[in-house]
Amino acid sequence: MAERNAAGPGWVEDLEDAIERALGLTAVRVVADPTGAVKEVHVLASPTRPAGRIRRDIETMLRVQRGIRVDRRQISVAQWGGEESTGAPLLRLAAIQSLLQADGLHVEVDVGLGEQTARGAAGGPASEDNRDRLAAHAAVKALNKLEGIGRQIHVEAVRTLGFQRGRAVLVCLSVLTGGREDVVTGVAPVERDVADAAARAVLAAVAGQLSGQPAGGGWAVVSDW
Repeated sequence: MAERNAAGPGWVEDLEDAIERALGLTAVRVVADPTGAVKEVHVLASPTRPAGRIRRDIETMLRVQRGIRVDRRQISVAQWGGEESTGAPLLRLAAIQSLLQADGLHVEVDVGLGEQTARGAAGGPASEDNRDRLAAHAAVKALNKLEGIGRQIHVEAVRTLGFQRGRAVLVCLSVLTGGREDVVTGVAPVERDVADAAARAVLAAVAGQLSGQPAGGGWAVVSDW
């Protein structure tokens, strides 16, 4: 359960910064309700430590240093980065294009695997909030066309998160392999725009699932554009 926090204005930002610095994380976002109770903690981290260890460290730090009790199930950890493995299969974001047409926004994403390249497209309302979702769907459609993936991938959720030092896109995918279904997540910082970040987050999630490691480990992910 979450416990009410008695700190004054700006305490959420201070708490985010404290967690980030103390645990060496890339970015942290704390979500609190109007009463001051911490409801969610979202973390962007490198894959050098297991996600479960990061959750335990955050839970302990909040309880010991701030007197805030948060269930570790309220803490989500997305991991990004890692070393490229020599000879690892290479997933590439080859190109991404957003086209504003009369019937709405259309996003095309080209994804490569080795020497293959496939294109996926998705369209919908031309709202800023829709760009990340359309790019994620387009990237998944491209991945499903590639030989060697051996899986059917579906988008479950896409969310753009704001942090003190920028934004990141978090995606949740369901991956069907034979009769087995896995749910995986991927994250990418917003560098060019949210559409580019969403496509890279999809590739990070799939690369991690293919290698059996945290997103971005084992299978290499690069951008050609």
